[in-house]
Amino acid sequence: MGDAARSGDGEHVVVVGAGIIGAAVARDLAASGRRVTVLDTSPGTGSTAGNAGLVVPSYATPMSTPENLLAGLRSLGRPSAPLTFALPLGPATVGWLLRFVLACRPARVRRDTAELHRLARWSHDAYHAMQRDGLDLGLRRAGWLWASSVEPPDGLRRTAERLRRAGATCEVLDAPGARALEPGLGDVVTSGLWFPEESVLDPGRASAALLADAVARGARLRTEKVVGVERRGRRVHAVRTDHGVIEAERFVLATGARVRGTARLFGLRVPVQPGYGWSVTLGGGRDVVQHALMDLERHVVISPMGDQVRITGGMEFGGRPGSPPRSAALEHLREAGFTLVPGLRRLEQVDAWRGARPMTPSGLPVVGRRRGAPNVVVAAGHGPLGITLAPSTARRVVEVLDEIADASPATATR
Repeated sequence: MGDAARSGDGEHVVVVGAGIIGAAVARDLAASGRRVTVLDTSPGTGSTAGNAGLVVPSYATPMSTPENLLAGLRSLGRPSAPLTFALPLGPATVGWLLRFVLACRPARVRRDTAELHRLARWSHDAYHAMQRDGLDLGLRRAGWLWASSVEPPDGLRRTAERLRRAGATCEVLDAPGARALEPGLGDVVTSGLWFPEESVLDPGRASAALLADAVARGARLRTEKVVGVERRGRRVHAVRTDHGVIEAERFVLATGARVRGTARLFGLRVPVQPGYGWSVTLGGGRDVVQHALMDLERHVVISPMGDQVRITGGMEFGGRPGSPPRSAALEHLREAGFTLVPGLRRLEQVDAWRGARPMTPSGLPVVGRRRGAPNVVVAAGHGPLGITLAPSTARRVVEVLDEIADASPATATR
């Protein structure tokens, strides 16, 4: 009969994907009393593997803003720009970019920004509650410093006021103040914006810890690939994997940048486009960087992770999924990091990564049901905010499944 016949009273939910989002979803579903099966051939190896591990409500803003649109147009043809395009640029990417332009309307940006801040603040508090309860996430309240080599302190005050209105706690610093906070900063820094309440975690450790906690609560992890689905009418009643058939009452799709392909197997369309980013990881950097940093002009992030330092940046649309990081892009990333923190030059590079972030045109993730399969929930499209938004996404998935159960005639007769 398949896995739906396993012992247990709760409904059986299959979660496809075990990155930070899928792991958090599986944990909350198992905690809610459901029987959970997680499917992923390589848990924690998508965009979770190469990101900066920041939990930063202050940065929870849509990429689809008029400012970013203008900056993207200005950057066309510059391979070291924060936003770039690579060939082939397929029809799906072009269509996504047109929807991105529509999402840049100021009224929509204000609405989406408020929602992202709300979700991110809740997630930040939830992470710290998990760690207090004994879950080892590699989490610490390191604070986050945005460093500028162009703006004087007065030039950052408007940005600070806007972020405070959205709920952020921040302080404008002059150059000596920024270097007093982070002594390793280079002489190029003219001012900074300091967020003392932001946090950093180890993304690999956090994803593994959430998944292990889900398993400890009864979830079952299977390293299998979903190759098809079986339906009864409009409802999906089983997935076919490369190892067999798994029946369930509900299904959650949390496959990140691969979600469009996964969703097609379920007969769904999801407005997510891969936006490729890259990172460089340096070893032996425990004392070189004390806080998470961002170069405001180059949009390069430096994140301390125990004995390692990770430098991340870039957003590229188009290109081929399996392409390695371009040497010019990695060199730009390293040089930007070394300019901001000269002491990083003496560290050894231990890894270089290029991977896809799941981008929606508006910047808001897709969390809920889609037309075409009433018992399938999508949890994807978090862009660069997957780490920041994972706990609030997991909570929302549980709420959606509860709403489905409450509306089910079968549930009402039990």
